[in-house]
Amino acid sequence: MPEMISFLLYLSFILLYAYGMQISSSNLLPYSSSNPFSDPADELSVQMCKKYTCKLPTQEFVSSTCGYYGGTEPTVYAQPCPNSSTYCKLNTTSLNYTCQPFIPTYYSFPGDKCSPDKECYEGYSQSCTDGICVGLKKGKPCTSSYQCDPNSSCRNIDGTLQCAPLLEIGQTGCYKEFDCVYNAGCNVTSTTDLSKNTCIPYGSIPPGTEISIETCSWSENLCSSHICVQKTAGDETAICSGNIESSSQMPASCILPAGTTLQCQSKLDNYTDTISLSNCLCGYNSGGNSYCELFPGDVPMQAYYRELKKWQESSAIKNCNTYWRYPIDNGENLLCIKNNYDKARYESLYYWYLYSSLYPQIYGAEDCVLKTFFPDYFQAGENGGDGKDSSARGIALVSLLLILNH
Repeated sequence: MPEMISFLLYLSFILLYAYGMQISSSNLLPYSSSNPFSDPADELSVQMCKKYTCKLPTQEFVSSTCGYYGGTEPTVYAQPCPNSSTYCKLNTTSLNYTCQPFIPTYYSFPGDKCSPDKECYEGYSQSCTDGICVGLKKGKPCTSSYQCDPNSSCRNIDGTLQCAPLLEIGQTGCYKEFDCVYNAGCNVTSTTDLSKNTCIPYGSIPPGTEISIETCSWSENLCSSHICVQKTAGDETAICSGNIESSSQMPASCILPAGTTLQCQSKLDNYTDTISLSNCLCGYNSGGNSYCELFPGDVPMQAYYRELKKWQESSAIKNCNTYWRYPIDNGENLLCIKNNYDKARYESLYYWYLYSSLYPQIYGAEDCVLKTFFPDYFQAGENGGDGKDSSARGIALVSLLLILNH
């Protein structure tokens, strides 16, 4: 079950597709980044979004209050929680927000640091030795890659599941991308004869190339655009898309009508003749504005992919479990990245990861609101991920756009 949970979390950020109806000459494809930070109270199928601003000087909050919902308009007045051991949570009864204790629920996996306060995950790590969780060695029977030490995965070897070294680029025998070295995925051409499947570098398949539906579903980051679509409904083949970008200039404003949040469109992809859809989400800004989620070709997403590639090609990643090649903000693999990666590069990776996934919520938000509801994102910027205020972030974004366009 933990392996399936992580797989779903992983898929949620590296882009899931459902296949929709055909309109004119183009398919409309729902696209989701499954933002883990969105507040369900702000995604109701209504047209009015709440407004967020700083606590007024005339307002008195009790020490545990971090957000007051009041006034003639639907406005939340924010005040950051006093320390990092608490987080701001909506009280569904009063519609106010209170600081709640943050209780970590994660455990360490093989390769992760451990201590009496941070235990190794029972059933996956064998022991905590010299401050590191020790997993199963190569050749030992296994049921999940979580059980194996770094640089290995749980694979079928001669009819037996056992921990085996990650396959190098060009080697065959993979079933999923986590069987390959950290900067490569599995190009699946057969689900029965694994000798036909080859590990190839991420981003190495150009737009318009046909791939198997399994490769598209399990390793779409092999496409240079990080996106692929099924060729036709029911077909066993897919096509790597071109660079999927928002159809409107960022930030793309949108209206949130009743019944659906899928209101945002990408530009037409000429390689697949499709238009992708993304969600319109309420922001945490003072105007009550809603904005579109980003598409993989948008500038912040490209910045994230650039930082992700650096992590996947680093020597530090070899100290982490094979699943930890992607950031997953559930407190588990981020610690492994933080503990092993260069500090400045970690902050940059974490910043762009949060910035790109939280874009509709954080765009135009005041610093006090960011500190209250998105403290990790704000702190990543403070730590050097990118700038300390909205103007610095805007300058950095413009600079990045110029760099990517040259």
